Amino acid sequence: MHHLKNHLKNKRILLLFITIGHVTVGFGLSSDRYKRMTITAKSVEINDERGLSKYGGPVIIVQGSMRITAQTVIVYHNKQRKITRIMAYGRPARYKVRPDKEPYDLRSSANRLEYYPSRNQMRMYGNARVKQGPRDFRSNKIKYNLLTNHVTAGSSQGKKQSKKGKGKGQGKERVNIIIGPSKKK
Repeated sequence: MHHLKNHLKNKRILLLFITIGHVTVGFGLSSDRYKRMTITAKSVEINDERGLSKYGGPVIIVQGSMRITAQTVIVYHNKQRKITRIMAYGRPARYKVRPDKEPYDLRSSANRLEYYPSRNQMRMYGNARVKQGPRDFRSNKIKYNLLTNHVTAGSSQGKKQSKKGKGKGQGKERVNIIIGPSKKK
């Protein structure tokens, strides 16, 4: 029985490495997508039937210039084993990448990070922050397109604030933007 458990465990680990070896994700330097993704975690649970792998932490994911650190990460994939979504949870979960032709790393953090490779989109919830060089966006919710650098932060327009939001909790949906000074000539 013990031999069978070890065999199944080794088979899962081998499947994990095969999965990671064939994963391509389109963020960061254009050369990053051709590099192997490495996931280091304290534990892993693979559920091919549901198309997901759950990693317990601390978890570190590295692919080229891209790095995600979190307490828990769930990687969703389709039947062709292509990643459709990565969800990272932490206090905070962190994402760092070096975009093409940019002098500064893009650094993001939030309680929950959601990455959608096919849309090149990052969504951040809870103490969300996107920082790149002198630019610094902070809000409770941020949506960021990694190709176009389009940032949407805060609550959607027209959304009414609940009665609970008045008074003491007011201002939680505010967006804070810091823009560094221009270089002296």
